[in-house]
Amino acid sequence: MESIGRLAGGVAHDLDNLLTPILGFGGLLLDGFGSDDPHREFVQQIVRAAEKSRDLVRQLMAFGRKQVLEFKPLNLNTMLAEFEELLRHTLHEDIALQVVLAPSIPAILGDVGQLEQVVMNLAVNAQDAMPEGGRLTIETGVADLDAAYVAEHQGVLPGR
Repeated sequence: MESIGRLAGGVAHDLDNLLTPILGFGGLLLDGFGSDDPHREFVQQIVRAAEKSRDLVRQLMAFGRKQVLEFKPLNLNTMLAEFEELLRHTLHEDIALQVVLAPSIPAILGDVGQLEQVVMNLAVNAQDAMPEGGRLTIETGVADLDAAYVAEHQGVLPGR
């Protein structure tokens, strides 16, 4: 299993290096096409396929332990603000993305790459659930989970 993990990690690393220019140049091409240009959809399909490939590569890298997890204090508002543009480019044009950031939230301990992957996966799943388009809202905030909430949600602990 260790050998398979090392092989998967090595291949994933090489694929990641190939996907970086595809995504970068694909984004530049998209910026050059107007919304009514018939070629825009073709480039969007290339970018979407490359993004899905990048997600698979990240999973392979994690499996092969080539992806080092770096848990550090981070602000979700800052992470989402920096990640919002990529999300907008990833989602279909008929999905209206709204990001609502709480005025002040405490730092959390997390790995930025993993959190971005979770947000991306949730956003893509939400998009798939709206085949006719719709609005996707991502909102940050602080919640105090009381005993009543915990009683209705298995595995949740009370607290802030």
